[in-house]
Amino acid sequence: MQAKFGVDSFIWSENFTERDLWIIPKARELGFDAIDLFIAISHPDTFPTAQVKKEKEKTGIEVVTTTTLNQDTNFLSPDKGIRKKGVEVMKQIVNINYELGSNIFGGVNYAGWGCLSGKPRTEDEWKRSVESMREVANYAKGKGDITLAVEPVNRFETHFLNIAEDAVRYCREVGTGNLKVHLDTFHMIREELSFAEAVKACGQEYLGYVHVCENNRGIPGTGLVPWKEFFSAVRKIGYDGPLVIESFDPGFVELNRLCAIWRKFAETGEELAVKGLKNLKEIEKEMEADFGSNEKPLLVSVRSGAKISMPGMMDTILNLGLNNETLKALIKQTGNERFALDSYRRLIQMFGNVVMGIEKNNFENILHAKKEELGIKLDTELDPSALRDIISKFKNSIKACYRKDTLDCSGDSTKNKPSPTIS
Repeated sequence: MQAKFGVDSFIWSENFTERDLWIIPKARELGFDAIDLFIAISHPDTFPTAQVKKEKEKTGIEVVTTTTLNQDTNFLSPDKGIRKKGVEVMKQIVNINYELGSNIFGGVNYAGWGCLSGKPRTEDEWKRSVESMREVANYAKGKGDITLAVEPVNRFETHFLNIAEDAVRYCREVGTGNLKVHLDTFHMIREELSFAEAVKACGQEYLGYVHVCENNRGIPGTGLVPWKEFFSAVRKIGYDGPLVIESFDPGFVELNRLCAIWRKFAETGEELAVKGLKNLKEIEKEMEADFGSNEKPLLVSVRSGAKISMPGMMDTILNLGLNNETLKALIKQTGNERFALDSYRRLIQMFGNVVMGIEKNNFENILHAKKEELGIKLDTELDPSALRDIISKFKNSIKACYRKDTLDCSGDSTKNKPSPTIS
């Protein structure tokens, strides 16, 4: 399944308003399938809902919204008035989602962002937030198919929800069925022990939204985030929602101060997003390969557990996954017949020597004889026709050795060894 990549309005604007409507068609033009529009909790009434809806319908782009609570709307506050205000403003944003036809409303919408107590969260804080969120989530249920998604963020931004496991517990305790988890790889790399396990903890039932950000808020695909592990885990649980790049234009002042972004990772936020999209699509394409596939074969290398090969330990075997059928696919995929055939030749030679115990000389002699026949000196001078002949002779050599009780070509007995499948 092809991933659906999106982009955050923060790439262009610190505070999305009517003057930023151009961002929506721009995101579509750049190849994004979704856009995340941030709605300021302090003044949702200024959000240009009707105009955004028109642009959404015009472009066909998926619209997602996010927000963050603040000290005046903090669900953790012991002040009932503050919590009530938070609930009412959250309901306003639910209304905006309903009007837009947006199905996802994420962010730090469960506690005041940056409102750190200096202590671990308390049971009282937990109860207050769960109670407040339940009221909002029930309200959203009455508005149709709107998923609220709570984003666990790093310990420097909240003391309340930092990891997926706690966010899932929170969703369960709210118990409305329309509350899910909003994962963000920038925060995950600081707090989770494993990307795959964090996704697994959410599962299809609770993963509702995803931000794909690099560990330093830079260009996705250039840092430490284990993208293949993450994408594989997301695919495995069947998540099919948007994967949205969130970062900030280097020219921002207030937002970059709040998020402690002091370095420039690209000349503009747009450049960062475009390069990130290219990187993530390339990673996704690489992951389309499958072991044994006759269309996009995955090739792997296998070696012993030692960091450095040691006497008596298994050498590396390259290109496992190649056979007569996948060879054809590799030729088609790379457009380089010689490369594919030489890869297959190396696999048969290493497998025969390392796994089957056939001495290297059996293969080297065949290789040397072919080069002498053609009057060439280098392996790289062997053309596809020569390589096909060598591959055939390598296979025949292995079959011949395994027809004997004791190999003339190896010091090892082959009694009780399984018959090789060489075709």
